[in-house]
Amino acid sequence: MRSLIVVITLTILPAIIFAKGKKCGLPPFVAEMPEAAQQEVRTIWKNYRDGDDCENRRQRTKAVGKKCGLPPFVAEMPEAARQEVRTIWKNYRDGDDCENRRQRTKAVLDRLSPETRDRIFHHGPPFLRGTSDEVRKQFKDLWKDKSIPYEEKVIKIRELAEKLLNKEQLAEFKKFDAERERTRKEFADKVSKLSPKAKEVYDKLENLRKEKAKIYEEMSPEVRAEIGQLFSRNSPKV
Repeated sequence: MRSLIVVITLTILPAIIFAKGKKCGLPPFVAEMPEAAQQEVRTIWKNYRDGDDCENRRQRTKAVGKKCGLPPFVAEMPEAARQEVRTIWKNYRDGDDCENRRQRTKAVLDRLSPETRDRIFHHGPPFLRGTSDEVRKQFKDLWKDKSIPYEEKVIKIRELAEKLLNKEQLAEFKKFDAERERTRKEFADKVSKLSPKAKEVYDKLENLRKEKAKIYEEMSPEVRAEIGQLFSRNSPKV
């Protein structure tokens, strides 16, 4: 019997990736994906900026997730549910039809409380896995504080990580931080090589992006839901 660890791949990911408000950005569970899938998803979100339209990226990420195997989030599930899901995928082999197993796994998830599902799928970046709600809140509040300049915010987040995270979580944070910094520098290098006219257009688009992000940030949940309905897949196009 092949070890369950070996067959860890993405399974019912399409049903959960965007389950909470269809958020944009590199999914927090990317570190749990198989290496090839990690690279594929990182490439999809490589140059994404807050406020950009991300429907195409979401659909491409969803396609990567249509794979079979013991789901990576199983370790976050309550013991009874964890054992049930492990049993579902116990004898799975690569290439087997897995639709029935995916549906049975989804049924287990559906029985969990909303609070439990939220804790499993929306814990934030990989380094926050296993942290308390209070720790996650401190990171979230700091990152969303628009009164702090970006460079100062990065320093404060690093200090918070050193203060609150254990050894394993801190190691994950340093990987996350290094990847974020690498991507930022790579993008800044591309911007620096733009022609003057292209740079002028880029600056205008960047200002529009920031304004759009600010508008969305200030929306009430009710207004956000109404606006979201306008752009849902089933809405008529004009």
